[in-house]
Amino acid sequence: MTLKSLFKWYFSTLLIGASVTCILGLVSYWITGSSLFGPVNLLLLTGLLLPSITQLGFFSYLVFNWLSMGLVRNQKTFNTIQVFFLLVVFGCVVYLNVNKYNGTDLWMHLSIPIILFVVSVIIGKQKVRFTQKAAFIPTLFFMFTVTMLEAIPTMNIKGGEAPVLSITSTVFVLVTCNAWQILNLQRWTRARKEEKSDETPSSVTKQKKKS
Repeated sequence: MTLKSLFKWYFSTLLIGASVTCILGLVSYWITGSSLFGPVNLLLLTGLLLPSITQLGFFSYLVFNWLSMGLVRNQKTFNTIQVFFLLVVFGCVVYLNVNKYNGTDLWMHLSIPIILFVVSVIIGKQKVRFTQKAAFIPTLFFMFTVTMLEAIPTMNIKGGEAPVLSITSTVFVLVTCNAWQILNLQRWTRARKEEKSDETPSSVTKQKKKS
């Protein structure tokens, strides 16, 4: 990834996350009379914080993916490991919600990971269209597992009950930012590959001239 692509990744994700957060906050204020994320200063802070969390999660996933592929060279084995961790995270979220909520509240909170999984499958299929079939499982893993781990502090499972609307809105911002990052990753890395391919012929020509 070139420095230019790095700036595009950082600022575009930050802008998208902040915009979505502000829009959700304004719509909430217009409908209910109270801002979803609090006062304006807190709204702006949340708009910068959430995309920053997704950027950290995205970078961590890339490092995890790079290290894992170095240790587990078989793609099928690596995909199996990712599916296993995905199921573990899904099961933990369901278990913790079942222990904390009941009745209507339980189903409302359980709908969040279920909808997130469905959205992750859709994003994974879209990623396959943009790249290749092998990208489905890694994209599914990133979209569900990483997004859910990023959202766990907001879900406030160990503390008091967090409003479902607040959790849903936060997850929506996280999903939007993560989808933007994973779907555009090949564009940002392609710029580096094209730059290398452009440099290769020129270096060969210079070597011929010197000889």
